[in-house]
Amino acid sequence: MRKEFMRKEIAKKRARPALTLVEMLVAMIMVTIILSAAAVTMIYGQRSLDHEWEQVGIQRDASYAMLVMKQAIRGASQAQITGNGKGFKVYKDSQWIKFKYVPGARDIRYKVLGGSEEWEDYDDEDDEANTLINGIVEAAYFSIDPSTNSTVTISLYLKKGQFEAQVSSSVTMRNFVTGS
Repeated sequence: MRKEFMRKEIAKKRARPALTLVEMLVAMIMVTIILSAAAVTMIYGQRSLDHEWEQVGIQRDASYAMLVMKQAIRGASQAQITGNGKGFKVYKDSQWIKFKYVPGARDIRYKVLGGSEEWEDYDDEDDEANTLINGIVEAAYFSIDPSTNSTVTISLYLKKGQFEAQVSSSVTMRNFVTGS
């Protein structure tokens, strides 16, 4: 009797129902849909991240340019606007430092000049000029407050693809000499 009972138990275990072909196809389709949704989500997330880094990059470029120009202005004893507000130069440490917006190249460039050296007609291919911002400047304006002559205002508008950044700052020269 015990042997017969054991045979029935073994037969029950062997007689388990298996997956049919239709059930297997439905399961594979469901897995495919879930994996496709995960892949689309991952791709969308990566694109969003790339766009955010592009925006951060343009803001970083604007901040860096402002930092360099502000440092030059703060340490200067005098400043002059050049090119109808498209550039300025500051006198610092016995030399002029000139910043200039080059519309054709969409650049902000600067050059350290000797005491009397001029840089009015700037050649875009001047190897001695340093590029501060390259190829993304839509507009740049510089002005000096006429009431004090010691405060320089910088306004930049940068654009790269669909991303834009606008920055503006007024900086006072710490070493300003009255009557310069």
